[in-house]
Amino acid sequence: MEIWVQAATILALLSFALLCLYAIGTLKDVRRILGLVQNIETSLEKLPSELKEVRMRLLGTLKNMEDTTKNVAQISQKINDDMQSSTGIFAEIDALTRQLQRLREYLQTGIIQPLGNIAITISALSKGTEAFSETLRKPRRHE
Repeated sequence: MEIWVQAATILALLSFALLCLYAIGTLKDVRRILGLVQNIETSLEKLPSELKEVRMRLLGTLKNMEDTTKNVAQISQKINDDMQSSTGIFAEIDALTRQLQRLREYLQTGIIQPLGNIAITISALSKGTEAFSETLRKPRRHE
């Protein structure tokens, strides 16, 4: 029986040694988990200040976006106004072009053609007068 007691003692000591090794491994894991928990705690302590900084930056960004949006709206309105005024300018240019075309037609039909007709008539009268003068200057032959 003594052998059984010794075997049981050895078995108990080996079990205790394995339990100690398991406890050491578990304690290392617990220590690592405690480090992670401390890191999480530190991060959670920093979170409000970081959220405040993010909020401030976000507000600044939103303000810049608002200003940019206002500027874009103003530029769009200016472009629209310029387009409207350029449409008016083009309409005025078109009207002026039509007036110039009517003036050209009037000058062509009302002044240049009549002056051309007068010049043709004067030329014909001049040639007729010249022919008449030549006829008067020639000595007459007596028949």
